[in-house]
Amino acid sequence: MKIKFEMINDNFAICNEFSATLMKGILLLLLLPCIAFGQSKYIATAPLQFLKMGGGPRQEAMAGAYVGLADDENAVLLNPAGLANIKGKRLGMFHKAGLAGIGLESISYTHHFEESPAGFGANLLFLHSPKIARTIDTTSKVDDFSCYDVALTLGYGREVSPDLLLGSTLRLIREKLDDKSANTACFDLGLLFDTGLPGLSLGMGLSNIGKGIKFISKNEDLPITLRGGASLKLLENTLIISSQIDKSIDSPIIARLGIEHKVLDKLYLRAGYSNGQDIGSGISLGMGINIRNILADISFSPYGDLGNITNLSLCFSFLPEE
Repeated sequence: MKIKFEMINDNFAICNEFSATLMKGILLLLLLPCIAFGQSKYIATAPLQFLKMGGGPRQEAMAGAYVGLADDENAVLLNPAGLANIKGKRLGMFHKAGLAGIGLESISYTHHFEESPAGFGANLLFLHSPKIARTIDTTSKVDDFSCYDVALTLGYGREVSPDLLLGSTLRLIREKLDDKSANTACFDLGLLFDTGLPGLSLGMGLSNIGKGIKFISKNEDLPITLRGGASLKLLENTLIISSQIDKSIDSPIIARLGIEHKVLDKLYLRAGYSNGQDIGSGISLGMGINIRNILADISFSPYGDLGNITNLSLCFSFLPEE
């Protein structure tokens, strides 16, 4: 009897130690953004802000709370560790209709290697705006000019242990304004950790790590961003709750919370909240429908007097045979 009680006490001690370690890990995820960069006085002052807009309508509807989930083709942009978990092949594209006629186009491809616990991903991201009038003064128009940003991202994710996935990407970037242009490169790092608790995973990503970009004669830093978050799957994986904290070098800390509920086996309802908007409520909504491995998504984010942002996507999944 004494031996049995000692075994029970040992089991409780192990559980308590595991719980304490898990809590420390979660707290570290929450505190790292603060430690890394501190609070920023200015918002969105770094160039290439489109690198922080890479999520499709699913991510947008869930307020961007995705780094702890990273389970679709947009993992190549937001947490490349998730590439190791995406089965089969996926081809996805989205269009984001932004403010003032600005548009963001994306096409992604992911490929899981059946012979190893690893995956590859590629993405092309293109930000464009309407033509801008060139004037000599406030009334005399000379002509029009255009501007765009484009980025090509290649990523790789791999399972390094049964509960840990790691990933990285290389990103090539080009920015053009009228007849002036600039090029640079950067990389991302990501991880996903299965806590061992039912449905709970943790994620972290560090994006846009590079030496900066020189446009004409001015050198500027890239929008380096650190993300930490968690996701919880409930009700036989039909309900997902995801949370995230972001910290960029040019923005204050942003907290995000998103939820996705699968109903009728093919319909996905989503909602989210973020405190990162200066204008608007910070609430986002969206839905998706999956028909024969073709997934269509839409999201809607109100920005007060500036208008609304709508995000549309299509994803084609090619799953391996069972």
